[in-house]
Amino acid sequence: MKVLFGGIVQFQPCKLLLSVGLCLFGIITLAEVTLTVLPDIPDDEGGGVANAISSNKEIIAGGGYTAQGTEAFVWDKLVPMALGDLPGGLLFSGATAVSSDGQRIAGFGNTGFGTQAVLWEGSSLTQLPDIGGGDSKCGALGISGDGTVVVGWGTNFNNRFEAVRWVNGVPEGLGNMSGGLAMSYGRGISTDGLVVVGWVQVTGGQEAMKFTGGTMTTLGDFEGGSLESYASDADIDGSIIVGRGASADGFHACYWDSTGIHALEDLPGGPLSCEAWAVDGDGSVIVGYGTGASYWKQAVVWLKDNNYAPVTLDELLDNAGVDRQGFSCWEALGVSTDGSAVVGYGYIDQTTQAAFVVDLGGPASWGPYIISNGWADTGAWLGWLKVDNDPWVWSDSLQSWMNLPPDTLEAGEGWVFVPR
Repeated sequence: MKVLFGGIVQFQPCKLLLSVGLCLFGIITLAEVTLTVLPDIPDDEGGGVANAISSNKEIIAGGGYTAQGTEAFVWDKLVPMALGDLPGGLLFSGATAVSSDGQRIAGFGNTGFGTQAVLWEGSSLTQLPDIGGGDSKCGALGISGDGTVVVGWGTNFNNRFEAVRWVNGVPEGLGNMSGGLAMSYGRGISTDGLVVVGWVQVTGGQEAMKFTGGTMTTLGDFEGGSLESYASDADIDGSIIVGRGASADGFHACYWDSTGIHALEDLPGGPLSCEAWAVDGDGSVIVGYGTGASYWKQAVVWLKDNNYAPVTLDELLDNAGVDRQGFSCWEALGVSTDGSAVVGYGYIDQTTQAAFVVDLGGPASWGPYIISNGWADTGAWLGWLKVDNDPWVWSDSLQSWMNLPPDTLEAGEGWVFVPR
C-alpha cells in the first residue's frame, strides 16, 4: 500500500498481460487497471460515496459523514474538498451528478425547511427553486453534459413527488401519467439533455419512464413480477436507458432500447437482487451491483463487448494483478462518458466504508494497433495478427507464425521472422 497526496490510498497500477486479458472478458482486453480509494476530507468520519465522474475524469462528485452531519464532497484530481450546505438547517448535503467538464455539480442541501435542490459552480452554491405549491422540498439527481439542464424531484400542489427539470435554473414540473395524486420522479438525464428518465406511479405500482419532447412514456417491466421498475440513467441521446425491473424471481438490473426491456444477469449463487445505476455515452458499459453467493452487494460492470455478462470490479482488479489490500467494491454508481472510469463505494476489510474510482484504462494496444478479441488489425501491412502469445504472433493472411516484438514495432515497419 502506498499513501500519496496527503491520504490518498492508491493501489499501484499493473499492466494487464495479454494472456490474462484475453481470459478476462473473452472479447475485450484492458491496457491498464488501477484502483484508488478516495481520501476523506478533514474531520470526516468515513462513509464516503462517489456518485459521478466528469468526462475528463478529473472531478468526482459524492459525499460522506462528518462530525456535523452528511456533507457533499468533490475530489478534484483526487484531492478532496467539502462543498458545504445551504444556511439555516442541519448539515445534510450531497453531490449527485456532474457536468461533462466538471464545472457544474448538482445535488441537494438542507435548510430549515428541509431538503432543497442545489447547483454548485466553483465555490458558488445556488438553491434551485421548487415547482411551488407544496411543502417546498426538492432534490437534484442528474445533470446534462453541458450543465444547463438539471433533473430530480419536487413537491407539487398535492404535496406529492413530481419529476422536475430545471433549465438554466428555471423549474418545470413534468407531470405524471394519470393525473390526480399520482407521483413521478426524475432520476437521470441523457448527456444531450433531451431525455429525462425516472419512474412514474401507475395503476398497480410504479413504472420506469422517460420524458422527451414534452411527452412522458412508460418503459415497461418484466412479466410475472410486481410492477416496480425504474430508470436511473441514459446514454448520450437516450437510446439506451438503464435501471431496474421486477421479475417473478426478484429485482433485476436491466436496460431499455428501441425494442423494449432487456435483463442484465445477476451474479451466480445468490438471491436475484441487482440494479444498474449508470451507463456510459454509447451504452457499451453499464455499472451497478449484483448479489452473488456471499449474499453481499458487489459492484458489477456489464460490458456490451462481453454480451453484457456480469463481471465484478473485484474480479476484474484481481485478474489484472492489482492488490486491493482488503478493499471490496460494493456498488458502482457512476461511469465516465467514455466508459473508462467507474466510481462508487466499498469497504476496507468489510468494516470501513470509502469511495473509490477504478480506472479501466481503455482498450489494450499492441504496437500502434488496438487489440480486439486478441487480434490486432495492421491493415494493408500484415492484416490481422493474433497477438496473445507475443512476440510470437500468428498472421491470418500468411497463415504462419512470426516473431514480432511490439516494443520495436512501428506502423509499416518492424523485424519479421517467418519460420520454415
